[in-house]
Amino acid sequence: AGAARAPPLREVLQRHRPLPVLCLLGVNPLRRVDGGVPLRGFPGNVLNFDLGLDAFTIKYVEISNRVESMQAAECGGQCARGVGPGRRLDDHDDPDHSRFVAIYASADNTSVLTEERMRQALELENQLRDHLGEPVLSGLRAFFPNYPAAEGALTGAAFQAKLYDSAKLMHDTRNWGNSIAVWPSYEKHFTECHMESRIVTSTFAEGDRDMYPEFETYATSDLYLAFFPEREHVEREVFGKQRSATIVMDALLLGGVLLVSYALMAIMTRSIFIATAGMLGIVLSAAGALFFYRIVASSWFGILNAIAFFLLLGIGCDDIFVLSDTWRQATEVQDIPADECFERLKFTMPRAGFAILTTSLTTAFAFFGNMISVIPPLRLFGLYSGFMVLVDCAMTVTLMPAVLVIQQKYFARFDCYGRWPAEKPGSPRRLEAFFVTRLLPKIMKGAPALLIICAILVSISLNVAMELPAGGEFHPSELFPAHHNQAKAQRAKLMMANRRPHLVRAVLVSGVVPVDYSHTLNPTDKTAVHWDTAFDPTKPEIQTFVMEVCNSLLSERRMVRSVDACWVRTVAQKLLQEGHEFPTSNATLFHIAARDAWGLERVDRDQYFGRIYVTATVENQASIEELREHYDMWEVWNNRWKAEARARGLSGGENIFHASEAWVRMATIEDLSTSCISAVCVSTLLVALTLLVMMQNVVVVGAVMLHVISVCLAVVAVLVLRGKSLGVTESIGITILVGLSVDYLAHMGTSYLDEPSHLPRDERMMGAFSHFGTSVMAGATTTLLSACFLLMGKLTFFVDIGAFVVCMVVFAFFAAIFPFPATMFLFGPVGNFGQIPCPKRFRKGAGSENAAEPPEPEPKAVVDDGPARPSTATRPSTASGTGSRTSRSLAVNLGVEAPKVSRKLCAATLLSIVGIFIAGGVARGILSSAAGATVEADCPEVTEINFTFNDYLIDDQNPDDYRCKGFPPPPAHCPYYLMGFKPIVAPEVEHVVHHIIIFATDQPQQSCPFTCFDMPDATGMDAGWAVGVGTVTWPQGVGYKIGGYAQAIQMHYNNYNKRSGLIDKRSGLTMMVQTKRPETVMTSINVGLHPRGTMDIPPNETNGTYQVECAPALDGPITVLGYATHAHQLGKAVVSELLRRPSADAAFQRIGDVGSTPYYNFNNQKVDLFEEAQFRTVNPGDMIRLSCSFDSTSRTQWTRSGYGSQDEMCMTFLYAYPVEHIMDGSCLVASAHASSSRPFAAKVEPPRSAA
Repeated sequence: AGAARAPPLREVLQRHRPLPVLCLLGVNPLRRVDGGVPLRGFPGNVLNFDLGLDAFTIKYVEISNRVESMQAAECGGQCARGVGPGRRLDDHDDPDHSRFVAIYASADNTSVLTEERMRQALELENQLRDHLGEPVLSGLRAFFPNYPAAEGALTGAAFQAKLYDSAKLMHDTRNWGNSIAVWPSYEKHFTECHMESRIVTSTFAEGDRDMYPEFETYATSDLYLAFFPEREHVEREVFGKQRSATIVMDALLLGGVLLVSYALMAIMTRSIFIATAGMLGIVLSAAGALFFYRIVASSWFGILNAIAFFLLLGIGCDDIFVLSDTWRQATEVQDIPADECFERLKFTMPRAGFAILTTSLTTAFAFFGNMISVIPPLRLFGLYSGFMVLVDCAMTVTLMPAVLVIQQKYFARFDCYGRWPAEKPGSPRRLEAFFVTRLLPKIMKGAPALLIICAILVSISLNVAMELPAGGEFHPSELFPAHHNQAKAQRAKLMMANRRPHLVRAVLVSGVVPVDYSHTLNPTDKTAVHWDTAFDPTKPEIQTFVMEVCNSLLSERRMVRSVDACWVRTVAQKLLQEGHEFPTSNATLFHIAARDAWGLERVDRDQYFGRIYVTATVENQASIEELREHYDMWEVWNNRWKAEARARGLSGGENIFHASEAWVRMATIEDLSTSCISAVCVSTLLVALTLLVMMQNVVVVGAVMLHVISVCLAVVAVLVLRGKSLGVTESIGITILVGLSVDYLAHMGTSYLDEPSHLPRDERMMGAFSHFGTSVMAGATTTLLSACFLLMGKLTFFVDIGAFVVCMVVFAFFAAIFPFPATMFLFGPVGNFGQIPCPKRFRKGAGSENAAEPPEPEPKAVVDDGPARPSTATRPSTASGTGSRTSRSLAVNLGVEAPKVSRKLCAATLLSIVGIFIAGGVARGILSSAAGATVEADCPEVTEINFTFNDYLIDDQNPDDYRCKGFPPPPAHCPYYLMGFKPIVAPEVEHVVHHIIIFATDQPQQSCPFTCFDMPDATGMDAGWAVGVGTVTWPQGVGYKIGGYAQAIQMHYNNYNKRSGLIDKRSGLTMMVQTKRPETVMTSINVGLHPRGTMDIPPNETNGTYQVECAPALDGPITVLGYATHAHQLGKAVVSELLRRPSADAAFQRIGDVGSTPYYNFNNQKVDLFEEAQFRTVNPGDMIRLSCSFDSTSRTQWTRSGYGSQDEMCMTFLYAYPVEHIMDGSCLVASAHASSSRPFAAKVEPPRSAA
């Protein structure tokens, strides 16, 4: 071959066109890392780098398809061409203006609210004022009368009094109305009982963003400054650029990894030339993988793909070590002369090449197992990693043999001043000699004890790993360490999540078909829009249908907090104001009325796109389980209206769907957990099948897989012990666990089978250990050093992945060096035992000298009850290779002798290991049973639950003092049944306690008493008492189920004479409960106007009456035995009417009422019960009309429906049974209409006195 003329470069490029493309792919990413890499011949950019985490979301499932199609429609169908989404409801007002929230927080995680620390906070604020100007809101002004000067600051009692006033104002429910929430100045736990806060905040108009890095350095001796833009879209932009810049800086660590790996490779191979060529081959492997990745898959290249190169360094170096060590052992162990390169290659390539191919295939297929994920970045990571491993394998077995020959012919004489001497027969290296002569005998001698100890550890790891909790949502701030501004700002925002938490924003979409046409392997690709041409809002039936949908939303009290924008209401209001009918069939009138309807867009002449914006009742930061529960409720509601549209023949309403980015995040976290488990299972299966094909021995493959699973369990157990959960980083780490841990074990297993099959298992094991032991150690060291560089990164994402890889490498190396050789020494196959029958030409080693060698009788020297055999040191070696040369291991050459092990000891060891695993399984069952018993123990047998105020100083400045206090909910798995309640009134305040109410609430309330003229988020009234009412008991055998939701008590003190010094030592209500289910279980139905509905009461109105009508969702007749009406301070009467149709086509007629309060008094709210003979019956289809009268003569402004005490309500709570017939406990409507009728005129049957 050397005599052939080398073709010119031009001919090479013409023959191998992919080669220059491959090289450009390898060079261009180094030149440009912040965007796309253009290359002629490819459409657009050949690679698009995405250094963020926005792409780590689920795609191509129904939940994500809805959001993708909605966003594409918001773009006007232009997202696929790179145009971003249009305006959203949350940034429609003043989108160009943003505010800057500054947080002054304590460095020691204690209260900032001390006089000295407040002065330090003012110092920080003055530094910000120099750049940002005067703050819009400041939490410091109240404490510094001469603000911004520190002179005259409040001290002592004045300082504490101001803190008390601030805490009282912060939790005053009069501030809870329909006003827009602003960031509070203190954390949410800052109350009158606990006047401490770890933060104080101020809000500035946003200034120069280039100053942000300087702001991060502002600090005092006790405080630090954190900040974030108030608007979320600005925060995403600013913090996103910061994250990208940090990722680029961490990527520079790759240079250090390359240098260290290069130095280690040069030391281990004793050749700078081999190290240079090997490192070049690894880099070209990454470039070649990029080439195939781009051709086959996608142009998108994410942060996770970059981490794959760190992993490739360890895998690639390991392959080079295996090849180099086998090449060297051909001379040092097999006595092949160093200059006989052909003979050395004949020895090296079948052994090392097969081992490299086996490990590369198993590792690649393990990575390919990640392609089952529905999260595109994980799928692409598995694909790219698998390509890298396969290309590296091809580069190693084709490039490196030539490199070894060139090294021997031209560079062998360079011995680095005698430190790197050339290979000589019979001269093994010191490290190999140590492994074989010192370590190996100890492993063989202690093999039974070692395996038993490892079995105990694996059994413990299995039980610990089963406790790995599911992770929650991954926030981008978690990329940074705790001292970084983004992490500090997120902690502060969680502290500030006060009474008005960030709730999920859901959107009901019409006019779009929820499908995703984007590229399946490009996470950032946007779908084109598939319009629903059947959606025609100009048709009256569609208008009526959408109006009913909007109205029904507010009746879903459990899942809907408010309807923020419903386009059909705007259209209806516009038409009615102009004297037209609604619904209308006049398309021209509709087009005119729809121009100002927020959420309805006219795409073209005949196509509309509609959105209804809704605020849900679940928080964005809620657990995944809670989000899933709410999503399922939304899905049931959505399917019900789709079925209704089909029943009416409205094809334009069948495609209505709900969408929310919160649902996508929920599904992403769920899939991270399920897909990582699925990926591990698929990877394990693929690895096992690959090993079976390559090794063709069931016993060895089983041993390898047993150790791989043990390594995985040990790593997961470490995660649990470190307090980790199955989050994003942990899921990614677990998906690569099988692929990386199998490498070293597969080397050892392949080497064991490469030994002549007629040798006893001890010699085969010693041969495998001596041939690949140091190679495994060198490969593990390289991977370990690469991972250690990840630990030096600024991003915790890199640090956590690095820690995960370090842990995995340590366990995998330990398994390959200690328990696996011990397993092969005791239980390894002898002869053809465990061999899979295959056709001869597919048999492992077919055609080699070893395969053709005549078998020898199975030796009995491994046990002590057979005839003695010659020692290993004196036994003749078996023929192998070419000519008269023999194949022998380093252990044989160095005279290592295996200890004798009896069959009884092997059997006892095996039985012990099996017994340990059985015991571990039994222990797991006992622990699970004990956990179940603990849950049962958490449900004590109680008969009374007290809701009381303790040691409260009653206000002596105002005659009416309304105070509330939250109580933790009884566990949902512990059912309690309320049979009645009785008052607890302290004697010294019995003349001022006016009424007591126990509310069921959406959100947990403060346990510290706070001012509450009404209870926001109230979903029901569990109990109510007022002056003159004694003990209230439900009818015999009837109980009210409580538990699983938050509760709060409201106390009304009427201190008419403003007496001072009155202390309520203990007043409240005692709930009489039982744990046994009563004969009849009742529940409450909330009927009336939704607090977020529409009801406008003009000022100076003596008797304004408003009516709402609602039909409860019933599956059968129910019996109403009590009620509790509810309005606010303007309420004068709350009267109900029960309407029923005599026949299906007849009009509704009044047949009675379901409980009324004709003379309503806000200060006298209670639960009223009917006499048993007067129980009301409500049938499916019945309508309840509620009429509320208000006296607004004391108001000078309009009063609207809302939660605050200055707002109004119109509702009643009905107590009814059986619960099985009540499909929905909420019957709330979206609007109340004014009525001229006086509800006082209605005949009302008096209720039974609640005594």
